[in-house]
Amino acid sequence: MLRRARTPGFTLVETLVALVVLLAGLAGSTLLLIRTLQHERESAHRRTALRATASLAEELRARQLSGVTAIDPADDLVQDWATATTAALPAGSSAGMELVPEDPVAIRIRVEWPAGGGESQALELPVRP
Repeated sequence: MLRRARTPGFTLVETLVALVVLLAGLAGSTLLLIRTLQHERESAHRRTALRATASLAEELRARQLSGVTAIDPADDLVQDWATATTAALPAGSSAGMELVPEDPVAIRIRVEWPAGGGESQALELPVRP
């Protein structure tokens, strides 16, 4: 009876199984990286919106302290701010300010931008200068 001598090494099946496991790990890592980049981008947009909103709120408070009592949403300051804010955010963003009907002194600053998946995110800051 002939005996086959066993040579050291891996069989083709073992190699293919190892390759499949390695590829599954790489695919998972790639998906994780993609999601991390999406979340980082959304976070950057949120930071931009928050900084812009806080900037306008500060400017409006400073105006009130300097004696300007009437704040008009059509004011050049607000329009310039809205233009700069929408330019800093992704296409389809909107920024604006409106007077709160229940409180004639209060205003509402709102920034909205598109997020991943066809949804949109919004930041709304009520301000009482």
